[in-house]
Amino acid sequence: GTSLPDWSAAPGDYGSGIHHYEYSINGGAWTGCPVGDPTVTTTAGGITTVTARVVDGAGNASGQTATAKVYIDPAPPNVPDITLSTEQWTNSMVTAAIKDNGDAHSGVARTEYSLDGGSWTAYSGVLSIADHGKHTVSARAIDNVGRISGTASKTALVDKVAPVISKVEQQPDSGHTEMTLAVTATDADSGVKGYAVTTEEKAPALDSFSAGTPKVDHNGVYYIWAVDKAGNISAAEKVNVTALDIVPPVVVKVETQRTWDAEENWAKVMAQDDNSGVVAIGWERAEKDMESRHAPDPITWVDSTAEAAFIFTGNGSYNAYARDLAGNVSGPYPFIIDHIDKHSPVIDSIEWDKGWSKSKTITVKAHDTESGLGQYAVTRTADRPAEWQDSNVFANITENGTYYLWAKDNVQRVSADADGDGGDGGEGTPDPGPEEIVIDTIDRSRPVMDDILHSAVDNAPAGMFGYPHFNEVDRPELLAHDLADEGWTDSGIKAIYYQFAADEDSLEADWLTYDELDKPAMREEYFGNIYAKAEDNAGNVSDAIFAGFMFEQTAPVAEKTLTPDHWTNGTVEIDLSTDDNLSGVRDITLPDGSVVDATQAKYTVDKNGVYNFSVRDYCGNILSYPVEVSNIDRLAPAADYEVIPGDWTNKPVTIRVTATDPKPEDGYAPSGVKSITLPDGTVVEGDTADFAADANGKYDFIITDNGGNTFTLHTGVSNIDYLAPEAEY
Repeated sequence: GTSLPDWSAAPGDYGSGIHHYEYSINGGAWTGCPVGDPTVTTTAGGITTVTARVVDGAGNASGQTATAKVYIDPAPPNVPDITLSTEQWTNSMVTAAIKDNGDAHSGVARTEYSLDGGSWTAYSGVLSIADHGKHTVSARAIDNVGRISGTASKTALVDKVAPVISKVEQQPDSGHTEMTLAVTATDADSGVKGYAVTTEEKAPALDSFSAGTPKVDHNGVYYIWAVDKAGNISAAEKVNVTALDIVPPVVVKVETQRTWDAEENWAKVMAQDDNSGVVAIGWERAEKDMESRHAPDPITWVDSTAEAAFIFTGNGSYNAYARDLAGNVSGPYPFIIDHIDKHSPVIDSIEWDKGWSKSKTITVKAHDTESGLGQYAVTRTADRPAEWQDSNVFANITENGTYYLWAKDNVQRVSADADGDGGDGGEGTPDPGPEEIVIDTIDRSRPVMDDILHSAVDNAPAGMFGYPHFNEVDRPELLAHDLADEGWTDSGIKAIYYQFAADEDSLEADWLTYDELDKPAMREEYFGNIYAKAEDNAGNVSDAIFAGFMFEQTAPVAEKTLTPDHWTNGTVEIDLSTDDNLSGVRDITLPDGSVVDATQAKYTVDKNGVYNFSVRDYCGNILSYPVEVSNIDRLAPAADYEVIPGDWTNKPVTIRVTATDPKPEDGYAPSGVKSITLPDGTVVEGDTADFAADANGKYDFIITDNGGNTFTLHTGVSNIDYLAPEAEY
């Protein structure tokens, strides 16, 4: 803490020599230093001026002095001040301002703050504290030699959590004219300051709160609020004040059980009170003596605020009541309990089809005078059923045998327990048991089609086809028999059905019914099947069987070709081509009786005439096909001639040839003269020809008919005389 300059005296005429040093503090008296120790110590705070001189052994002090200033700060700065924007609880931000209070010597270098015991931070401006809770603000000052002042502290109180109302207890006064609302509320920080009451769920202004206990003087819904010292307002606590009351409640409605029960019924009583509210609901039998309705003895009460349910074990007339919090009792509200059913249902009849069928439908007819019929059951034994159904109709009964029928009403009473008047008979009364029936006309076994027997003759070659061929109407006989369920009789064949179809995919929905007296007949040409199935009297239908066949009554067709197809004097070949529109041509019988197994045949003839062919198809239809041949001419033509002039002439003559073709003995027309070949080789078409002959002699003409037959006509000319007569004289 001391500071002295380092100095020394300049040598001079020391004489006796330097003895010691002297110093003066702040101009005060000189003080000698110990011999051999020039050290001066000072501890005074502030600025100290030290002046020094030297003294020799003779006691002479130097005229020269040395001066130095010593700066000493021995004390810390003053504790700074902290100023908060508020030192009360608040729900908003708190600001903190720090001001140093100076330093006696070296001066304040800086101020620092710490928040909630945190690290020290240089203070540079106003602090803002917004977080919820109690916050400690600490401050200190540091001078220019590093000395630290004492610490100043203040607490900022920030409360951002509203108080909580945990309970509001209604405390009516003795006359039920005013209600004290004793509020239990807590606030963990600033503490509860006061309360307010509103009729709307809207927070009131802060000046509406008071420290007193809230009170109201009317029934209704109220909202209780609490405020803490920071100004936070709690959530509303809803309170329904109903105990301020002198008006009795009202039973507004009684609902009774509308479903039947075997033992008991319920009734639901609904009541309301516009003031203190309903606290109890009760009932009594209507036949009871009703004197004071405010006395609870005659009435069975249960605690309830709006509605209550009661159980009754007997039908009858009753009254309902309500009581409010103030003790007011309503007038009676009459109601009736009438859905308790003590009697079992009765089965009146059981109906089912007595005829044959694959299954039965059993209809149970019963009655119940109270809760009504509920469900029905059918069993195979007399033991009580485990399963019931709503319908009184039991369909799809598929087995013959004994059946037991049951009915129960809507309260589960069973017909088997009913006595003569529909009651349950009571303990010790024997039960009549279920209704029993026997079914013996169920047949579920399908019949069997035995055969389809054709009536017509199969005209096809044996083994050639897998189905018969008919050319006459087939009336097949359809045979079937019925099978019986095991242990029972069969129902018998009801009908056999049939239809004609090419294949199974072509079957139509509608089938024809077989009649033994009018058996099925396919009257049009047909190639396909007849399908047949049988149905028994129970409606079971057999598998269909079928038989294929071909029915055709149209004979084959034929077409002929004659070769040659013109006049010939040779043979003619008949080429016969045949066809059949359904079964096909089986064979051709030739005119000579021989049979050709083909659709085409050739037959050669050498004379005119009608040649009969027979064409047969596989169904047995026969085409008689006559072929007439009339172009064969095997007779030679004939001719005659005439010489013109027929008298003597001295000129050339004309040989006129007239030809004819004689009619054959078979009666057919001749082929006719085709041409005449003249002696000079000229061919003249037709049956006449003239030839000029200029000399007597023989002339041959060749006559040709259209069949190619020829005839040579030999002619002669002998009446030409070119020589003049001679005369003698």
